Amino acid sequence: MKSLNLSNNGLKRIRFPGNSNIKSLDLSGNNFKRIPRSIRKLKKLTTLSINQSQSTPFSKNRNKIKRIPRFIRKMPALKSIEINFNRLKLTKNDVKRLSNIEILVAAGNEITELPDNIEDLKSIKNLNLSKNKISKLPPNFVLLDRLESVIFYKNEFKNIPPQITSLTNLKIIDFYYNRINEIPIEIGNLQDLKMLFLAYNNIEVLPDTIRSLHMLKAFYIHDNRLANIPVWIIELTSLEILDISYNNLFSIPEMSGMKALYEVDIQENNIDHFPWKLIEKTNLKLL
Repeated sequence: MKSLNLSNNGLKRIRFPGNSNIKSLDLSGNNFKRIPRSIRKLKKLTTLSINQSQSTPFSKNRNKIKRIPRFIRKMPALKSIEINFNRLKLTKNDVKRLSNIEILVAAGNEITELPDNIEDLKSIKNLNLSKNKISKLPPNFVLLDRLESVIFYKNEFKNIPPQITSLTNLKIIDFYYNRINEIPIEIGNLQDLKMLFLAYNNIEVLPDTIRSLHMLKAFYIHDNRLANIPVWIIELTSLEILDISYNNLFSIPEMSGMKALYEVDIQENNIDHFPWKLIEKTNLKLL
């Protein structure tokens, strides 16, 4: 057996015997106040999920994890932790103990700030801190140079921190549902960026430097305050999905020549003409 799912059972404690086969363990939707110490005996465990159940929001089965235990650091095989909707604060000690983790998903923990030693997440590649209350990043965040994906969906950022635009290995950026007013020109530094999620903000202008993101495949900028989509959008030759709906657009560039583009959403704007050439694109799947 390589995968064990014990979610939604009302467990308060558990003891595992020594096991060298289990690689994936799900303890979500139980009544744990701490990560069970006996998981240390699962020598090949790579993935741990210990979320609070969201599928049954009124259930009594609610994990209440507040901290990352010391023994996590001594589990070198463990690379992925999901600890959503618990009570984790992500303190300096927590960060030190997560130094081997490559994927950390800690949404909905009401985290208000990240510790100054955030660079101790030295192995992190995918970081998801959605639905918290973070508004800024510590300077040392820029040292997380292995990061490929950062997700700050539903936080309290008023701008995209400069630390983000210095992480040149990033492929995915998600700042959905924040309070962002503008996109920094430094966004053009992220030459490997493939997916950019900036919907539900207060953005009015697209900086010209976005035109240099030639690897960009999906751009979600709907539900903002854009009045114009620059003509240079056609230079994004890898772009497959463009969502510019729910803005203040009066016109859009002629995009039928964008070979990779197959999905375009322009609903709920002020456009006064139908893009007939675009609808004639042979690979268009959605307009």
